[in-house]
Amino acid sequence: MTVPCSDSWGWFNAEDGCYYRTYQPQPPAGDPLWQGHQPGDGAVYGRTCLLAAPGGGLAQGPKGGFIWLQTPPPGYGGGITPAALAQTIVAMMNFDVPDIGTAPEKGGKGVVGMPVWLWATPSKTSWGPWPETKAAGGLSVTVTAKVTQIDWTMGDGGSRTCTVPGTPYTPDKGSAASPDCGYRYTTTSAGKLGGKFQVSATTTWAVHWEGGGQQGDLAPIKKTSNTELTVGEVQVLN
Repeated sequence: MTVPCSDSWGWFNAEDGCYYRTYQPQPPAGDPLWQGHQPGDGAVYGRTCLLAAPGGGLAQGPKGGFIWLQTPPPGYGGGITPAALAQTIVAMMNFDVPDIGTAPEKGGKGVVGMPVWLWATPSKTSWGPWPETKAAGGLSVTVTAKVTQIDWTMGDGGSRTCTVPGTPYTPDKGSAASPDCGYRYTTTSAGKLGGKFQVSATTTWAVHWEGGGQQGDLAPIKKTSNTELTVGEVQVLN
């Protein structure tokens, strides 16, 4: 999706992330757009904001509308800044939750003390790096987002932080431990709800931008996936 030129949207208000332009010509007296006010008492502005997608991230397109204001919104007479355009770009990036896998897998059963393998299948939108470049008002900014770590909460009070996606388990690995992202349970899941450990994996995205002779970092973005694991005792045969 492209970002329309800010000249057509008006000026950018960094406080609410919307663009404003003075409605021309102003509506006649009595028009509902005045919200009970009269011409000369403030003004009516066109406002364009990004539509928020469910769970945050990309809006599907610009949302337009009109609003009466006593004074011009912040940013009047100016264009979008590189930092503000970077924030707009990030709002349009639909970051995916991590595509996680475990061994034992969900629905299977592990054993206390045996290695548990943890991994996330990487893609541009679930792990990165993910570069996006947009232009507005003669300004071009590139945002690059990438996951710096994935935090696993294992449901038994323990956790594991990995800085790599992890290695998927394959049968030829046998009872070996994961080479880069694994865990071992010391208790069974028998006393947990449904007899399962509730496991979550949260990726942390670092977001860096460059453009207009400037650069900076935006607030980290976190995305979480959930699964559950059953862990029992070793069965000894007499």
